[in-house]
Amino acid sequence: MTFQKRGMGLIPWPSHIVGTPAGGDLFADLATQLKLPDMGLYTPWGWRSTAVDWIPVDQPPSTNIAVSSLNDAAWKIALTIGFGQALPFIGVLTTAPQMADLVLPSIKAFDSAWKGTQYEVFETQAIYSQTDKRPTPQIHFLTWLRLRDIGDPDKGNGSLERAATESGGRLVFAGQVDYASTATRSTPATPFETALEQQLGVAPPGLPSGPPEPMVEPPPVGPAPPTEQPASGGFNWKPWAVAAGLATGTFLVARKVIK
Repeated sequence: MTFQKRGMGLIPWPSHIVGTPAGGDLFADLATQLKLPDMGLYTPWGWRSTAVDWIPVDQPPSTNIAVSSLNDAAWKIALTIGFGQALPFIGVLTTAPQMADLVLPSIKAFDSAWKGTQYEVFETQAIYSQTDKRPTPQIHFLTWLRLRDIGDPDKGNGSLERAATESGGRLVFAGQVDYASTATRSTPATPFETALEQQLGVAPPGLPSGPPEPMVEPPPVGPAPPTEQPASGGFNWKPWAVAAGLATGTFLVARKVIK
C-alpha cells in the first residue's frame, strides 16, 4: 500500500478504540502483504452517535484513514497471517448513510445484513477523500465492523462480501495513518453540519458544488477469484436517493448535531 511503502505506520482499527485489539498488531502490514488494491486516503469529518445525531470531528484531525479493497479470499488468508486470529475490524465504504429506522434501507436493515457473519456494526464515520479538491468535498461513509464475541448467537461464517453488498457498499480493510505526513488538501471550507445537510438535500443552496466524486473501483484483490459485479458497474444511487428524500422530514424533525 502506498502509505506503508513510505514507511508510514497503519493502525487497523478506529480511533475510538482504547488499547490494542487482540491480534491487532499482526495486521498493520496486511495491505502490503496481500497487495490489496488501494481505494484511497480519507479524512474523518464526523461520526454517528445515534440514528440521527452526528458529532463533528475538529479539522484538521490527528489521523487520516487509509482504505484498501478486501474480499472473502483475502480475509481467509489473513487468518494465516494472524495465526488463526481474525481481523479485529473490517469496514464498509458507502456514498450514503444508513437512514433512521423509519426509512429503508434503514440502520436495522444494515445490521441485519451482517447477522450470520463474523462481524457486527461498531460505528459509522463521515469522511472525505484527500483527492477531492473542492472547497466542500463530498461526504463518504465508513462503517466499522468488529469481530463478534465467541458466544454471540448471530455469529456465523456467512460471506462478508455479500453482506457488504447488501449493505450498499464495498468491503474494505482500513486503518489510521498520521494526518500531518499524509494530507494533500486543505481542510473543508464548510462546517460538517452544513455539508451533511446539503448532501442530504435539506440545506439551502449556495454552497460550492460540483459533480459527485465517484467511488474508487479497484481491480480485483490478488488472491481472490473474480467476483460478479452489479450490472450498473457501481453503487445503485436510486434506492439511496429515494431513501434520502423520504428521510428528509424525519431528519429535519429529529436531527440534532452535537456541537
